[in-house]
Amino acid sequence: MDIGKEQNNRWLHPCCFESKTATLILRTVYAIVVLLTLAIGWATVRNSDDLPLTKVGFITALIGFSIIAVQVMLGSRLKLLDRAFGLDKVVIFHRKMGVVAAVLLLSHPLLMALGKKSFKLFYFHTSWQVNLGKGGLLLLVAGVLLALFYSKFRLDYNVWRLIHKTMIVVVILAFAHSILIGDAFKIGWIKAWWWALLVFACATFFWQNFVVILFGRKKYIVKSVTKETHDTFTLRFEPAGSPGTPVLDYKPGQFMFLELQHRGRMSEEHPFTISSSPTAQGHITATIKKSGNYTNLIDQTQVSDAAFLQAPFGRFSWAFDNPSSFLFIVGGVGITPIHSMITALCDIGDKRNAVLIYANKTEQDIIFRTQFDNLPVNFKVVYVLSKPGQNWQGFGGHINTEIIKNSAGGLLDSADVYLCGPPMMMQSVVNALESLGVDKRKIHYERFTI
Repeated sequence: MDIGKEQNNRWLHPCCFESKTATLILRTVYAIVVLLTLAIGWATVRNSDDLPLTKVGFITALIGFSIIAVQVMLGSRLKLLDRAFGLDKVVIFHRKMGVVAAVLLLSHPLLMALGKKSFKLFYFHTSWQVNLGKGGLLLLVAGVLLALFYSKFRLDYNVWRLIHKTMIVVVILAFAHSILIGDAFKIGWIKAWWWALLVFACATFFWQNFVVILFGRKKYIVKSVTKETHDTFTLRFEPAGSPGTPVLDYKPGQFMFLELQHRGRMSEEHPFTISSSPTAQGHITATIKKSGNYTNLIDQTQVSDAAFLQAPFGRFSWAFDNPSSFLFIVGGVGITPIHSMITALCDIGDKRNAVLIYANKTEQDIIFRTQFDNLPVNFKVVYVLSKPGQNWQGFGGHINTEIIKNSAGGLLDSADVYLCGPPMMMQSVVNALESLGVDKRKIHYERFTI
């Protein structure tokens, strides 16, 4: 391989300027939305004759509405958001701000009722304009509860996604409620700001759910299905269309939203890591373990099946950092982004030292073992099995402080750590790394939650 030519690839270099600029823009926009809304609220109520509780109730409604308007943007997979923070962090922030918005909007009718010393606002025989607000509030509370207790409700992921998309109705109902009963919204500049928030939310929703679906995804064809272990399969995709169509421009470790078009089955969209390296020519791969309602049938994928990809996403990649050495710590199918990173390092002939600590239940569960057993000399691979066989010579149990220290003690002061696995395992490993003195800023991982 021509290493000099390979160095020209954009994914080889950190993207600090791009991410810092995007972060500054987004934080500024968010601050402007909330602070301007707060200023509108204060300017409206400061000279009114309303009781203090009524004034506070009015302001909580304004801020709550501004937050749910911005929530639509946070849930829309905008590339600017992903470049700035990583989509996993955006999703977590989106979840938390949904709770904040619900609390603010729930406090609105309570504070208004207390201020006016009348709880008529809670009854369903109030005016239809007020009932619009009640309907939006009930829908918001239902959406937040479904998100907080998703696993307990045992909803299908795509059913939950469809329900969550109806949160745009909350924005519309809240807007109509406030415009119809709020005298403050008859003032020109306040009314204009309120319309701006509604248009922003609806435009963002339309962009993600219509424009991106129709024009923002790329069509690929399944070219092969490879069995990696007894329950894990690698799907190889090539672009649909004429030969030579370029593949995705992505960095090692990033992920995609993949919709497979299985014959005779309803298609579904799910996030999967791109397990191949950007150095691959003309194709990308996804390595998927059978687990859950959707992936349990992944082995039934056929060559020539169509797929639609929206990508790339994520900041879990050494291409965003400048590591002097690497420590990869992985559990199970969490190996997929690490496989992409390691393959890229090998393909460009990178000589930096690296240690891979890879945990599984049994030897049969180790994915990509043949490749990992034949890595260059600057790589050290350590397997950890929670259910080792009688002839197993390596570590048993779970990854802990002792295993990390014995396997990578010489790199702990200098290495960037890339961690991927089940949530409980990741938290345990982070605790172990911190106890060994590893700088938090050098521990990288992605964590998704609905």
